[in-house]
Amino acid sequence: MTNKLLSLWLVFILLPIFFMRVIDDEAVYYCNIKKYILNPGIPYRSQLSILILGIPLRIYDSIISIRVVNALIVLATALIIKRMRNEQAAIIFLFTFSTLRWGARVNYEPLATLFFILSMNYLREDRLAEATALMLMASLSRTTFLPLLIYLILLWIIRSESRAIHLIAVPLVIVALYLSKYVIRVYLPASLSNITRAEFYPITIRNLLEYFITSPLLILSLRNMKETSRQERILFLLLLLSIIMIPAFTYNGPFERYTIPLTAMLSLYFPRINRKQFAIIIALQFIILNLGVLYLSTSGANSIYDFGYRYNRQIIDILRQIPENETITGFHGGLVRQKNWHWCDRNITCYEQGDWIVIYQSWITGEIRGAETMKIGRYLIIHKTSPNFTLPARCRTLWRFREDRRELVTG
Repeated sequence: MTNKLLSLWLVFILLPIFFMRVIDDEAVYYCNIKKYILNPGIPYRSQLSILILGIPLRIYDSIISIRVVNALIVLATALIIKRMRNEQAAIIFLFTFSTLRWGARVNYEPLATLFFILSMNYLREDRLAEATALMLMASLSRTTFLPLLIYLILLWIIRSESRAIHLIAVPLVIVALYLSKYVIRVYLPASLSNITRAEFYPITIRNLLEYFITSPLLILSLRNMKETSRQERILFLLLLLSIIMIPAFTYNGPFERYTIPLTAMLSLYFPRINRKQFAIIIALQFIILNLGVLYLSTSGANSIYDFGYRYNRQIIDILRQIPENETITGFHGGLVRQKNWHWCDRNITCYEQGDWIVIYQSWITGEIRGAETMKIGRYLIIHKTSPNFTLPARCRTLWRFREDRRELVTG
């Protein structure tokens, strides 16, 4: 392990986790993991991820404990990328927007990415059995499920000399296409539910352009992909297709966790460049991304990391004093209890429910009536005191330049 890579990971990935604000989706992931620990017999789609990330919760019940595990997973992924390519490629992976913002937060993508990169390592060593096992584990993430399923079937058919494999190739392909149809039916219509198909394609192109604008050095990786195997290029296209079909990518572009596997894969093709130039570009990219977040965030984010965990702690301490029979609306409810709380995402009608409401101040558009309010950081805690309660509010997209897509996220 190089001291440089470890030092960068320590400063830019590990240390920030103790100060980063809890993002809405983090609370939902945390709640699902906690629910599995309390009810281990309940089946979940991402069972393996929940099982692994639930280990630290058994030791210390805090969202921070899961963040520590994901930070270690990011480090392991970076080390594998360094082994497969070079140190600059590993640093590229660490310093992209999706890794800095989501890599150490509570979600399933970092673990799926680790399995995914490990499987590519075994593929390059022609160890198909190990690669298959790891790809199956990586496919538990919805980002990697569709591309890896199809890719594994194609890989076994192409590489196998067994007549039995060739005989079952047709039914395997039929099953894969059926599942693909199911995934497309679930994801793509959701992406297109509030926009026309004619609008979907320009939005997707814009999202991909934004991805490379926030990670400009990965453009060099695209150029280098022509030197890799046809199998890896097919895998890249399948992974890209899967990400495009995720509604959150349509709504928020590359500023979500779903691009982490894509970032890791592209990092594997990054060419070595002049060390001084590389350091300057990485530093400038980091500064520009942080300045961009300050200007573009509608929720008051103060950096890529979005510091403000102390405010979450204050809210959690207040909500823990609320009787169990009183309902909490807002993601903070999932951090203090398993039942009697609502996660509303950006549905303003949902926020009108509950006895206690935690909402962004920036969403409030007028005077709140029939309630007591308390300001904590960028949040507003609302306690209903009258049946004539009114909540004048408007849900907003996460980023300023996506205000034209407000209709996409308020349904």
